[in-house]
Amino acid sequence: MKFRCNRQNLADAFATAALAIPSRTTLPILSNVLVQAQGKELHVIAQDGEMGIRFTVTTAEVLEPGAVVLPAGKVSAILREGQDETLTVETDGNLTNLVGVSSQFKVVGADPADYPGVPEFDSKGAIEVPGADLHRMVKMVAFAVAHEVTRYALNGILFNLKGTDFRLVASDGKRLAQVRRKNAKAPKAEVRVIIPVKALTLLERVIGKEDADVAMNLHENQVRFRTSHALVFSRLVEGAFPDYEAVIPEDCDKKLTLKTADLLSALRQADVLASEKAKATKFTLRDNKLSFLTRSAEHGESRVEMTVEYGGAPFECVFNPEYFIACLQVIEEEQISLELKDKASPGVIRLGREYLSLIMPLTVEV
Repeated sequence: MKFRCNRQNLADAFATAALAIPSRTTLPILSNVLVQAQGKELHVIAQDGEMGIRFTVTTAEVLEPGAVVLPAGKVSAILREGQDETLTVETDGNLTNLVGVSSQFKVVGADPADYPGVPEFDSKGAIEVPGADLHRMVKMVAFAVAHEVTRYALNGILFNLKGTDFRLVASDGKRLAQVRRKNAKAPKAEVRVIIPVKALTLLERVIGKEDADVAMNLHENQVRFRTSHALVFSRLVEGAFPDYEAVIPEDCDKKLTLKTADLLSALRQADVLASEKAKATKFTLRDNKLSFLTRSAEHGESRVEMTVEYGGAPFECVFNPEYFIACLQVIEEEQISLELKDKASPGVIRLGREYLSLIMPLTVEV
């Protein structure tokens, strides 16, 4: 195998593919990247046994087709630290030479025959969703995904496409995020699957401005997405996603319109002195003021307030401020609606009908 490629383009491909590599694995070859040179394209492939990516570089000059398995970390460092504009990569037995004008590296590789296979994308029956919408939607819910093995169905994002109604939903049991869009191309049948967050965040990274639509295909227990430069594939998360709509309050009587940046700043200030063991901030509504109080024995006390339009009865409720912060950080809109009901009901952040984030209250005293 021999090809010539812009070093930065190759570095970007390795950096993207490396996101699929597992931090720990019982199959050592998965700590490597498979590089395939064929036709006029270069494919950089990585996977963790559950999900993976095939990233295509179209700017490479393939001189001799072939394949090689290379250590992801070492080669990524070579490409990242290098100064050469162009590199020539050529295999020589179990060695791969990376040669530039001012540098030369001989890297020990592995047999590509030992690397697990990569599925192909079947266009038959494929579903298309707008690339820009999917890119934005993943960012708006990924923070709420659970990372607990005991709640396996919550360790992914619900991908629900019914008619023209397209939703992504994530929850860890203490908070929930839902984003909706209208999809112009309705599928023949409803799509309701749970996709690992690692796969969708990787997909979000490779969706480019040129991807007006992203193609999606379901095959048995696997999902595959195709963009202009990548194929992302993953096993689906087993289990049933909870009936999340049942916990969304529709009768909140305290509704505030707030500037996103102001609320985010106030909560970040209140969180500075919070205890690392128990994050808790008291929200108080009274006389056109929304105040945030945080106390901890080891750090002290913080009190931050902002002016709001509220003339109702005094109200108090305790929340984990970091759950609000995580949500507000992904919102690009200048204003949000904050809805509250009582001490036992969740707080809700809304952006019209398209987005909501629900945060369960705490029962601790502040």
